[in-house]
Amino acid sequence: MGQKLVSEFNNYLSNNSWFFNEDSTNNLKANMENYLQTRDFFSCSDDFKDFINFYCYFSNDSKFAFQLMSDFPANEFQRVLEVGCGDNFSIANILSQNDYNVILMDSKLNTELFKEKFGSEDKVTAIKKRFICDKAATSHKGTDLSSYNCVIGFKPCKATEHIIRQCINQNKPFILLVCNCTHKSVVDGRTFPNKDEWLKYLQEISKEVKIIRNKEGFDYATNLESIHTGLLKSPHRSFQYIQ
Repeated sequence: MGQKLVSEFNNYLSNNSWFFNEDSTNNLKANMENYLQTRDFFSCSDDFKDFINFYCYFSNDSKFAFQLMSDFPANEFQRVLEVGCGDNFSIANILSQNDYNVILMDSKLNTELFKEKFGSEDKVTAIKKRFICDKAATSHKGTDLSSYNCVIGFKPCKATEHIIRQCINQNKPFILLVCNCTHKSVVDGRTFPNKDEWLKYLQEISKEVKIIRNKEGFDYATNLESIHTGLLKSPHRSFQYIQ
């Protein structure tokens, strides 16, 4: 369970033994043991969070992966569909090392790069296909989500609205970190002058949709009641222009 993470953790302790005294080292080990059992990163100590920062190389997509493990624990959400992964498989890599089965879906997926990265790894599979929603909301068209426990996307760009609509149609939990682009409406083709108007439009798709902006300025779309929005727990609040 999380063997690579444990290995990196042991290396981290060894390389920084000059810094941690015996009590600090034991505290870090206790935090790691607790994390492996509960997958609750946010209840861990600041020193342990520093290790995660180091492990993630301060990468926002890696932080997003650790966030997801608190919002979607592996014992309840084992099959994760990640839409719009591009050529960076870091989220799938981290989740697969922590007992998740990740299915990547991207119409431009680099299959050769995927094979080079994962080989015959059975916890990560890939589908080179465009994710589409059922605009009529009949649940009979578009991407079938019945075999997945949840849907995630790290800046999925054009797929953003499709994911939201299809997850609402098929009653699937989702978390997206929304990119800074604006796109045409899937329904009527209208355009939006800025990101704020785009986010407002996304939130109005359904009363279930929440747009949450964290203290670092990142915008998330979700249908969960609340989410962890960064390495540190941020105050949850609705998008500022929505009353």
